[in-house]
Parts: sequence; C-alpha cells; structure tokens
Amino acid sequence: MTSAEPARAAASRRGRQPLSRLRLRLAAVFGAVFLAALSLVAVGSLGWLMHESTRRLDDRLDTLTTGVARAIALEKAEYPDSGLRAVVEDVAREWVVGPDVWVVLDSSDVVIGSTADSALRPRLRNAWTAPRRDAAALDISHDGQEFRAVPRRIVASAGLPDYTIVAAGSTEG
Repeated sequence: MTSAEPARAAASRRGRQPLSRLRLRLAAVFGAVFLAALSLVAVGSLGWLMHESTRRLDDRLDTLTTGVARAIALEKAEYPDSGLRAVVEDVAREWVVGPDVWVVLDSSDVVIGSTADSALRPRLRNAWTAPRRDAAALDISHDGQEFRAVPRRIVASAGLPDYTIVAAGSTEG
C-alpha cells in the first residue's frame, strides 16, 4: 500500500468534500452570464421575428395594391367608356376576397370602391388624411384587431384620373 492510499480511503470515509466558496462563486457567475446571454438571444429573436412579420405584411400589401391597380387598368381597357367609379366597382365585385382588404379613393379622397366592410372603410380613408399622406404605412385598430394600411398613389393614365389604393391586412389570427 502506498502512502497516498490511506489518505484517499480516509477522504472517502468522510464523504465528499464541501464545495469551496470559489467554486460556488464561479458556478453562480457562470449561471448568471448564461441566463443573460440566453435572454439576449430570446429578445433578439423576438425582435427579428416582429421585424420580418411586418416586412412580409408590407410586401404582401404592396403586392395587393399592384394587383388592384392592374385589375383596374384591365377593366378600363375592357370598358373604355366607363368612369373610374364604375371600373372600381366592377373590380370589387369580381375580386376574390382574402384576408387582406382594399379601398380605392378618388382624387378628393372619397371611397369609390372597396372589399373592406362598411365599418373599416372610413377608418382606412381617414388614415390617409393630409398630415399622413406621405407615410409609407400606418397601423390602425378596428374591432380589437390591429391592421397595417399601405397606400399607393396612382397617377392619371389610360383615361383614368388620379386615385389612391389603400390596402390593409393583419398578422393577427
């Protein structure tokens, strides 16, 4: 038997040695740093998800305004003697309504056609009054749901006067 063996045997009889204060402090610091890093990753991920969700919604609404403008131009080409109101009403009647809605305003900001319900139409129209006309997008509330509204100003062409399309949608269920 070597001289180290009796010391080991004595230590095992006494049980495990208590952790030193240094080890406890190191474990506490490691735990706190790990928790802080994990919290930063969670907050950063949530912020990125919110940003991406809003960006994708803006893209979807921009695509919707482009589609409505094209449908209006096609309808006008099909019925060249029709005015803007008649053309927009035809487009609205033929439009397959999805989760997003749109409103068309004439040059004096009067609603001339829409797929939005009658309570949401004035909210979308009022969202684009003179002080906010240059905004790229605006958030509005309606019936406890948050909507994002995106406008597109269409300049007179193909026999149609100036008009604005305001598309609105939500990322909420």
